[in-house]
Amino acid sequence: MSPPSPPKEQDALKFGILGAADVAGFALINPVKSHPGAIVEAVAARDHERAKKFAKKHGISRTFPSYQALLDDPSIDVVYIALPNSHHFEWALKSLRAGKHVLVEKPMVTTTADAVKLFAVANELNLVIMEAFHLRFHPAVRTMKVLADSGRIGSIQRIESMFATPSAVQAPPNVRNYSLGGGAMINGGCYAVCLAQYILDGAKPLDMRLIKSGEFTDGKKSDQNTYVECDFPSPQSGASQSKVTALLWADIGQPSKKIPIPPMEAMLKIYGDRGSLSYNNYMAPNLFHTITVTSKTTAANGKVKETHEYIKAYTFQELDPTIKGESWWSNYRYQLEAFVDKIRGRTPQTFINEAESVGVMEVLERAYELNGLGPRLGTNYKG
Repeated sequence: MSPPSPPKEQDALKFGILGAADVAGFALINPVKSHPGAIVEAVAARDHERAKKFAKKHGISRTFPSYQALLDDPSIDVVYIALPNSHHFEWALKSLRAGKHVLVEKPMVTTTADAVKLFAVANELNLVIMEAFHLRFHPAVRTMKVLADSGRIGSIQRIESMFATPSAVQAPPNVRNYSLGGGAMINGGCYAVCLAQYILDGAKPLDMRLIKSGEFTDGKKSDQNTYVECDFPSPQSGASQSKVTALLWADIGQPSKKIPIPPMEAMLKIYGDRGSLSYNNYMAPNLFHTITVTSKTTAANGKVKETHEYIKAYTFQELDPTIKGESWWSNYRYQLEAFVDKIRGRTPQTFINEAESVGVMEVLERAYELNGLGPRLGTNYKG
């Protein structure tokens, strides 16, 4: 649907995009249309003609022939980085040092050390930097967290968090290109890790095991799929067991099926000793999603009975009616609202902070140690 376009505020934040990438269309440009406090002012690409075509397609007024030229423009308030993974650290750091707030696509960087450095520089310069884990901003995932914390399914014992698509959906070559920081776990598995750690209050794994990893590409340096199992400390006091086991996996090479829209498996499952929760389609919950609450009760004769409740949460109305939102808002629109709030000094409904980004990156790095592929590459830029 075409979002409404309210008049822009006089001091609306001016965003500049680094990289004429398709993701910018649905992740930033479309959400900005309905936000009165944000404008997409410019786009930069290494190929200026590509930037011009992108700008014409999306109604962007200005273009730059290089990333640095955009950063040198004092009228740009915020930089959105839609570059290959390997280039995130370099251009996020340069953006911060140019005095810009930064919204950087996930994964924020390719190493934990780089994530720590970006946050240190942002804090030093009093700027906002955030990793674009859009799935964390929708009311549906908050509903899952509230349900898990409520004790409705008892003590959490196991989590399964997954992201899987056919090859056709994850078609861009940089997704599988080792030199550009590619691979299934870092591109798709980051979602799975992010959700599991959110449910577990940011806990770090006590132990990790490789279940499988395969279908390697780019000279057997990038994974098409990786499955890891982690043991996390239980976040619940008095839990029936002291740890929670989480199966985290990503597969970007599943066979395509002959249907108009290729399938995507984006699901979070939480198992407790008295029931379970599942959240289907965390990538685009504004289009459709289902939260299933399964409760187990045991009768006097020992027979276990299951009951199911199906919940949908398109706004925060049930959780907190003071939080802005419309039923048609996507993950990205909720994310933009929170990001702008943070820059403006308001309290955002959700924010991806340093602990969360660093925690996810630590798990991803360990996964690539376990599957034998080693760290994902960045550029040689040290800043």
